[in-house]
Formats: sequence, C-alpha cells, structure tokens
Amino acid sequence: MVVATTHQFLFSLGPSRVLTNAIIVQNLGRKSVDWIEIVHQWKPPHFQLWPPLNYVATTTPEGQHLIRIESLAAKEFFYLEFLTEASQAPQLLFVRSPVGHAQPIPIQLQRMFPRWVGWVQGTAWAGGAVFWLYCVAWLVMALVNLARGGR
Repeated sequence: MVVATTHQFLFSLGPSRVLTNAIIVQNLGRKSVDWIEIVHQWKPPHFQLWPPLNYVATTTPEGQHLIRIESLAAKEFFYLEFLTEASQAPQLLFVRSPVGHAQPIPIQLQRMFPRWVGWVQGTAWAGGAVFWLYCVAWLVMALVNLARGGR
C-alpha cells in the first residue's frame, strides 16, 4: 500500500485562510487489504472520500482522528480530500493496515502520449539496438578475420 499527497493549496479569503489538501491511498498488491486506517493528529473539520466508500470515523483517547475503511481491492485506490482553516489543518500521522504501514511516495503529473507514439518510440529503440548489434557483430568478425591473417 502507498500513500501520496496529490495537492495542497492555501486560499486567502479576506482575513481567513482556507487550506485544501488531498491524499491518495492505493493498494498496489495482488490481494485485497482489510481495515485501512488513516490517522490524523486531530479531526479535520471537513473531509470527503472519493470514490465514496463506507468508513468509520472515531477519535482515540489521545485525541487523534482515525478513519477506518473496511477493505481495498487489489490495484484499487481512493482520495481523501480535506477543507480546513489553515490554523486547523491536522497533520497526517500514518496510514496502515494489518499487513503494515503504507509507504509514502512522491508523485507528479506525467503527460500521456497516444499509443502510436509509444509504438514509434519502441520501433526506434529496437531499430537502434539492431543497428548497434550489427555493428558489434561486424567488428568482431573483422577482428577475427584480421587475427587469422586475412584482409
């Protein structure tokens, strides 16, 4: 399981400052994961899961906010979106499941090209590899021929 922050933005609305924040949690494994827990330092005033999932939200005796999601299938993901005043933004402590803690990873947007561009690139790479293999084979044959006393 991995977790990443997808965005954060601070809005200045007159005297108040509003923070938006989102994390994505994804199960990269081959089996489903049960009871994913997202723990924050304290309860965020407004949060929402997308796609909508059943969850249970509780507060620990120490005041941390705990969101429990029943299961996450293999390769499935969800976003957890927050809207808070900047002074009330809770810190994400960890994301875990019975199989272990989610690994935090950095992410960034990446441009996706049409499939034909990938085919052209693959063909160019393959053509280049064949060319260099031919050059190496020609060089080896030339050296073997030279070692035998040939021209």
